[in-house]
Amino acid sequence: MRSVRGIRRAGKVAAWLVILPVMGVAGELGEPAVPSPHMLIPLVLGLLIALTGLVRHHPPAVLNRGSQVLLGVLMGSYLDLPALSHVAGSIAPLAVVTLATLLLCQVAAFAMVRFSGMDRATATLGMIAGGSAAAVASAEDLKADGRMVAFMQYLRLGVVTAIGLAPGFAPSGILRTLLFTMIGLDVGLRFSRRTMGHLRRILPAALACTLAISAGCGALAWLLSVLTHIPFGDTFLATTPGGINAVLATASATHANLPLISSVQSLRLFEMAFLAPILIRLTTARTVRSGRRGSPSR
Repeated sequence: MRSVRGIRRAGKVAAWLVILPVMGVAGELGEPAVPSPHMLIPLVLGLLIALTGLVRHHPPAVLNRGSQVLLGVLMGSYLDLPALSHVAGSIAPLAVVTLATLLLCQVAAFAMVRFSGMDRATATLGMIAGGSAAAVASAEDLKADGRMVAFMQYLRLGVVTAIGLAPGFAPSGILRTLLFTMIGLDVGLRFSRRTMGHLRRILPAALACTLAISAGCGALAWLLSVLTHIPFGDTFLATTPGGINAVLATASATHANLPLISSVQSLRLFEMAFLAPILIRLTTARTVRSGRRGSPSR
């Protein structure tokens, strides 16, 4: 009996390993016009497949775990130590701005919980500025709704892309392509008609919070420029909320201060990935304790 189950499980994994390259090709075709096409296109295709009922099973858990391993490698590749040495003199204001961005995201997450009825974990991951792949991939482990997280992350990516960033840039390399494809497809297949109705209800609040985060990051970029005498164009790209691949591509194309921009974006990516789970657990535990204190005693 165990051998039969093992064969079936191996067959499912093999089937998904055949599907992933097809989705990867679809992502390649979308590169000229779609932001983060290797994640967004598989997500949309998975959503359509799920809504039509053609596939009723999610990708095997081993693929999700594999995507998290690849994600750690990808995040490490963004950290450039020589680039960090170039901005050592401005590290204090850069760190303050990065922490202020995190605080701004937390305020937006609180607003989502307050006005849309969303749970704290989902709102926190959905409003994190930067590391969209990390936020979506870690949603299940943190008891968040990965579908809502993906929706809010890509809503922000769409808004950011609309103000001058390079929309066609995508991660290079087979491992990055595979990673983004796995995450996008896994999330897309979890959608349902009921979920789509919920997305329509949270759209106004999510869009308002996204615009507020973008405006707040713009204000922080101006303040950083005033304090450090760095050109506003460089500080704006350095503090832009998310879309690190598009940001770095834009910085390279416009001959901006790439060491500064890559350093700030990478530091924020690490900071968000490290602090988000801690914040979620702390706020969730606090909510549970307050609920217990407020419940009537028997």
